[in-house]
Amino acid sequence: MTMRKNNRRAGIAERICPAYRTITQCGWIFVLSLLMLTSGGCQVFQRFRTNKQEAPIVLAETSSLPQVIAKINEQSRRVNTLKTDARISVDGMPNLRGDLVLERPDNLRLKAGLMGMSEMGFDLGTNKDLFWVWKKMNTPGDPPTLYYAYHDEYRNSAIKEQLQLQPKWLLEGIGLIEFSPESINSKPRNDGLLEIASRDPLDPNGPFRVAVVDPRRGLILQQTFYTAQGNRLAYINSVDHRFYAEKNVSLPGRLEIHVFDPEGRETKMAVYFGEFAINAFYGDRDAMWSMPNPGDVPKINLSEVGKQAVETEAAAEVSRNWDPHTHRR
Repeated sequence: MTMRKNNRRAGIAERICPAYRTITQCGWIFVLSLLMLTSGGCQVFQRFRTNKQEAPIVLAETSSLPQVIAKINEQSRRVNTLKTDARISVDGMPNLRGDLVLERPDNLRLKAGLMGMSEMGFDLGTNKDLFWVWKKMNTPGDPPTLYYAYHDEYRNSAIKEQLQLQPKWLLEGIGLIEFSPESINSKPRNDGLLEIASRDPLDPNGPFRVAVVDPRRGLILQQTFYTAQGNRLAYINSVDHRFYAEKNVSLPGRLEIHVFDPEGRETKMAVYFGEFAINAFYGDRDAMWSMPNPGDVPKINLSEVGKQAVETEAAAEVSRNWDPHTHRR
């Protein structure tokens, strides 16, 4: 019954918006690609590490849940910005290259593509107000398009049922989580690990997360995301942690991402990280975290999909007269 219901919803979405399948594909790539930003040209991964210092034990076996939570939150607060090389492997796609750039708590940006060439891929990002996915490649029946949505509108949109994945989950996949004590439940596991379930305080009726934690090292090893009804959306394994003694922070060397679409089909992705530059941001912050204005490329508000058909010419007209620094709802 659930499968038939999901199929019917997907069919409705396709009839409402012919670009639905492209949006869906961008959604899965978005989950992966928000971790990277390329500065243009081919990237040579010279900074991938051959030596590493493993994450140290930082808590006693008898540590309480509040102590474990405090240690995880403390590590996250030590990180303001991150930048690193990344190499990406996705089922059924050529490998992608790019660089991760993020600034806690809300900002991520990516320009990534084949052989590191962003014009052969995507420009993706998120800030405190909205997120966007600019598909740059022009393929038959699927021209370049910029999809975007304001976070608050997207939480209440029709298409969220099809694309419930949230950009912030990728930042948290690296382990940069701050748990709110009033919004968590936990239970120990037989293998000595700890499961912590929590919800987004801004979306109490939305998806929830179950994190698997190494309580001795204060590390997030896995995160599984579920709909409010308990259906699994995705899970992320964070492995090969390396300790950065100068910042007293442990970060994963690899993410293994498993995403499930509304019909239950799985996409597997792996992201390999180079050396992390911690709290060393260089560049124009306003430009980095602003949505681009790609000329005549149509812009589609994902929050409006399901309310009305999208008219490409009208979207292009908006694009021609849109200054991203002055655009308001």
